[in-house]
Amino acid sequence: HHRLANFAEIQYFKSEEGLVDEMTRHHIDIALPIFYNRQLLGVVMIDVGQELLPIQKLQFFVEVNKYLDIAVGSLLLHQQDMVEKIK
Repeated sequence: HHRLANFAEIQYFKSEEGLVDEMTRHHIDIALPIFYNRQLLGVVMIDVGQELLPIQKLQFFVEVNKYLDIAVGSLLLHQQDMVEKIK
């Protein structure tokens, strides 16, 4: 999915049991997917160590997640432009 995965929320709503199992096994509390051109490039995984995050921190991660795609896309375009200039 294109949105942040919050372990506590997913576990509470039991929406994706497979994802809960994976996140538990790897000690991941929050996962921020990075997409570019509709392709998943990677995931930023965060372990908060059993800390209960306040809504402000969760909102911060939601905002960061919105801009990860833009930042990575800009970086890739910049790198592509640099490669073109070298040729």
